[in-house]
Amino acid sequence: MLDILMILLIFNPIISVVLDFNFDYYRFTGPVMTVIFFMLLYKNKKHRTKLMVFTGCLAIMSILALIGYYSIGKIFNHILWYVNFCFIMYIFSEEEYIHAFLSKVKNYVNYLLYMVIACNIIELLFMITGWGFKKIWEGRYFQGTNNMPHELAYLMLVLVVITFIIFRLTNKKLVLLNLIIPTVAIALSGARSPFGALLIIYAILIGMYIKPKYIAYGASAAAIVCVIFNKQFAKIPMVKKFMRQIKYKTFSSGRTKISKAQLDKFKSKDFFHKLFGMGDDRVYQTNLVRLKQEIWAHNDFVQVLVGKGIIGLLIYIYVLTKYTWSLIKNSNVVFGISILFIIIFMAVTNGFYSYRDITFAIPYFSIFVMLYSNNRTCIVGKGGQ
Repeated sequence: MLDILMILLIFNPIISVVLDFNFDYYRFTGPVMTVIFFMLLYKNKKHRTKLMVFTGCLAIMSILALIGYYSIGKIFNHILWYVNFCFIMYIFSEEEYIHAFLSKVKNYVNYLLYMVIACNIIELLFMITGWGFKKIWEGRYFQGTNNMPHELAYLMLVLVVITFIIFRLTNKKLVLLNLIIPTVAIALSGARSPFGALLIIYAILIGMYIKPKYIAYGASAAAIVCVIFNKQFAKIPMVKKFMRQIKYKTFSSGRTKISKAQLDKFKSKDFFHKLFGMGDDRVYQTNLVRLKQEIWAHNDFVQVLVGKGIIGLLIYIYVLTKYTWSLIKNSNVVFGISILFIIIFMAVTNGFYSYRDITFAIPYFSIFVMLYSNNRTCIVGKGGQ
């Protein structure tokens, strides 16, 4: 059972690239993973009590959500996303599972490399042919083989992390060429949250592994290129997106209005609904009525608070804290806090738990932190830290 889980998690990116465009495979793999997560925790007496408490709370939340429901499909999706997020955060804060995943990745590292190359080739094909671009918002943005630009960007962020892991395990510098396509794809997607997370990852690794003088050379070269090709850079979807925000003097794209509408609705509820939530589908309903848009909260903390109440939010914060502490124990404080910041940044600015590709990449983030926190060597320049 554990082996099946590890294989599904390891090769989820290629499954997403191949199937996600026309087939919602997560409706099948999601419940399978939920069952596996549940059985793993139930078999271990150490976790059984917490599992039963979590299951009981989830049952109450689900019952409340189904009373006078607005959309069963949305309730099911958010429960599935939330449960798997909590399970995977909790399970991969345990050292035995982190090391088991690392061991499996080492065994499949060559296949992992083939997977990354295959994903890059497919996304490159969708770039060159134009098949992967979609007219959305105020322009054309790249969504690749996914349904939405944000889903593509989260997946590409995962490929970046996997590429760094492969490089660390194989020590082959040519592997780093696989960073180009995912980085370009994120820039073309216009998805700012994954782009911000990408910049944080690059900044951490550059600061840790590249000597200051090479950083200065690279920054100077980049500045010169930007000045020379400023008109071409202005056409990049990510740049256009930021320029639009500057023009309209708003970075949130209406997210503050969404959060306010949800919190106002939450305040009007009775104590029991505040405790266990009123159902994630009501978030969509409230936004439709008040903002004329049937969308989710774009903020995990607001979405979980309204949909699953204070209890649901406390569980979310608990598994997030437990996972962060495991990162710190297995690496160092700086790296652990950095990954926590990335997760919270994405959770607050657009959402985290509802994006399956980034959720299923939690184990990859764990071993990424482990591999790059210990026995460090300098990638560019001699010496290093």
